[in-house]
Amino acid sequence: MLTKIYPLKRKLITMSWISNIFKRKENTSTNGKSVKKKVAINKKPINLIDSKSIEAAKKVQLVSFGGELEPAIVIANKIPAYYKNIHIILDNGHGEETPGKRSPDGKFREYRFNRVIVGMIADELEKLGISYSILVPETCDISLKERVIRANKIHQEQHSKGKTVILISVHANAAGGSGWSNATGWSGWTTRGTTESDTLAACLYQAAHEVLDPKGMKIRKDMTDGDEDYEENFYIIYKSSMPSVLTENFFMTTKSDVAYLDSEEGKRDITDIHVKGIQKYIELKFNK
Repeated sequence: MLTKIYPLKRKLITMSWISNIFKRKENTSTNGKSVKKKVAINKKPINLIDSKSIEAAKKVQLVSFGGELEPAIVIANKIPAYYKNIHIILDNGHGEETPGKRSPDGKFREYRFNRVIVGMIADELEKLGISYSILVPETCDISLKERVIRANKIHQEQHSKGKTVILISVHANAAGGSGWSNATGWSGWTTRGTTESDTLAACLYQAAHEVLDPKGMKIRKDMTDGDEDYEENFYIIYKSSMPSVLTENFFMTTKSDVAYLDSEEGKRDITDIHVKGIQKYIELKFNK
């Protein structure tokens, strides 16, 4: 999770918790329905001035959109109001019956992985108060044409509310051939030419470097046009009416990559890349 621990200021910081505060969880879904959930807290005031107070503060559970967050020491800096200015469309690529979208031994299924990652990203966005839509709640494959129709409809609806809308399509890569390969690495794709999608891709690449470079894991890039992302007019990002990036999250045709993607560490890393990238884009757009 992306909880920040903020340093204590020298002067006295006193926070008062208001009893029985309710936060609503309300997310846009592709079927037009809203899901609402109330979460209540009842906390006493905490005076953060000494070690005992700090230890007490660590036990405090913050309440945000969707439930409880991990403990933080000081909550002087709340979720920025401009986080509400954006809406994220999460596209979980492919479906259960899509031919070939699996590891050579058939154990790793891309449709399932994409849905797990999108679900984890959505959980983190809720905690940050960022609205989102999951483009394909179904497990069956939905055509690219239908996906674009859904995405553009969401864009129109959210834009009418004054929100900036972006789309991220989550995938796992595959090398050519029918057997196992040695190909590895994370990559992001935009359409050909220079668009706002390149800005979003740059934010995702920066997040990928932060997550993967310390582990010595490969980040694939194409610098021929001066930036790291690859360019191809994939239907979902080419036909969508908002800035869009397709991510290829390592290779399902490489045994070591499959082991990583199946691990809790791997799934968390991939989730962090997307969420941190989204946050970087928000900061760039709304907090100059």
